Amino acid sequence: MKNVCKTYEGFQFDLSMEIPNGRITGLVGKNGAGKSTAIKLILGLTEAESGEITIFGKCVHQLSMSEKAQIGASLAESGFSSYLNITDVKKILEKMYPDFNKGYFEKMCRELNLPEKKRIREYSTGMKAKLRVLTALSHHAKLLVMDEPTAGLDVEARNHILDMLRAYMEEDEERSILITSHIASDLEQLCDDIYLIHNGTLILYEDTDVILEQYGVLKVSEDQFAGLDQDYLLKTQKTSYGYACFTNHKDYYQQNYPGIIVENGNIDELILMMTGLLEKDIRLLMHSKQTFVCFIALAVVLGVAQKSTLMLGYLTFFISAILVSTLSYDEMDHGFAFLFTLPINRKIYVREKYVFCMGGAVIVWSLTMMLYVIILNVRHTPAVISEEVLKGLSFLPIVILFLSLLIPMQLKFGVEKSRLVMIGVSAFVGVMIYYLAEKSGMLDGNSAVVLSAFDLTGDLAVDVIGLLIAAVLAVVSYLCSCRIMKKKEL
Repeated sequence: MKNVCKTYEGFQFDLSMEIPNGRITGLVGKNGAGKSTAIKLILGLTEAESGEITIFGKCVHQLSMSEKAQIGASLAESGFSSYLNITDVKKILEKMYPDFNKGYFEKMCRELNLPEKKRIREYSTGMKAKLRVLTALSHHAKLLVMDEPTAGLDVEARNHILDMLRAYMEEDEERSILITSHIASDLEQLCDDIYLIHNGTLILYEDTDVILEQYGVLKVSEDQFAGLDQDYLLKTQKTSYGYACFTNHKDYYQQNYPGIIVENGNIDELILMMTGLLEKDIRLLMHSKQTFVCFIALAVVLGVAQKSTLMLGYLTFFISAILVSTLSYDEMDHGFAFLFTLPINRKIYVREKYVFCMGGAVIVWSLTMMLYVIILNVRHTPAVISEEVLKGLSFLPIVILFLSLLIPMQLKFGVEKSRLVMIGVSAFVGVMIYYLAEKSGMLDGNSAVVLSAFDLTGDLAVDVIGLLIAAVLAVVSYLCSCRIMKKKEL
């Protein structure tokens, strides 16, 4: 595969890779990275817009039937009709492949406990996976293309399949395998080299032995990080203890920095450190980009018309609620359970969710204020503009507080329950603050201060105090959310 490009709506695939004879090559990446696209292109199931794909020295679309018979494929969730049984499959394979090994097929069916007379529709997920792999192996193919071949199998069955693939390679040194899997340990045991792709492009190519021997994760404090040679760091992430740094020169740091913690690298760490979680949520929201544009434009127009930042503040609240709604996508159809079968742990999920929601709210506020100021600059003096910005700043602490309450509530109670509770709590608190500020004689002297955040009086001191309080509560909220997710039953 050389300079192969394929474009879908919202996705660009552009990749070059090679599967040498006598080697097992792993293709890894998160869901949506382009693994399935690569497999479809290699098998000729879809056509590239540019570039070239060759198998056995010929264009994939020009292979003869006999040459296609030298390719064995196991595709996730795809196989023979579920109404067939083993006997039917065996007869089909006999007619289809001149080199079909009937004796091997029957022997492995017995070893894998695949009932001959039972329809495939009655098989378990694991049994269907076994059959897909066996079908690909049974006709002495020179090239195997395996998409998640061990998915749905228990440890014993997975090891059996891996042994079958090793035996397949030992029979003929000219054979080769391309395999994808979410189970990193399988690839570490099996593959000679690894391609890591993200967003349809190659991020890293390396021999598996090199990944296991030379790659590692440095866990350092902020002081240690400040004095660290960063020339050999591939990726750095901020953590609660300081920094986690991914490197392909583990020995260098072990020798020169004996005081730091160095953990061995693996394919899970490779995928996690070289890609990000935010993208998932961003892509979800991209489907609502027209809504965003319309609301921003409306808020700016109404804000200018009313000479008030009130509409800008309301917009920020609205967008914040949409940002948090990405939790509902993860929650739907037991989505959390699936999400964490990927190389993502719960703490990282919570951290990235807070970065996404809090950061998104600040970005929306900044964008709307910038547009608002640009328009005001035509009609008003700098003093007026400065006053309006201060008024708009009053919304930020309230939005941060809102998110700090809503995120842990949704993680704990679910989207629907927390939404009702939040509406009730917000209404009650708002009414009580207004009532106390206006009616209580004890609070008469402080009513202006209390209401400044809600009436947008533009008091800078109040805004700064509000932001500090909101930041502290956001940290507390994050710690609570981590604890909730740690105990959450999926």
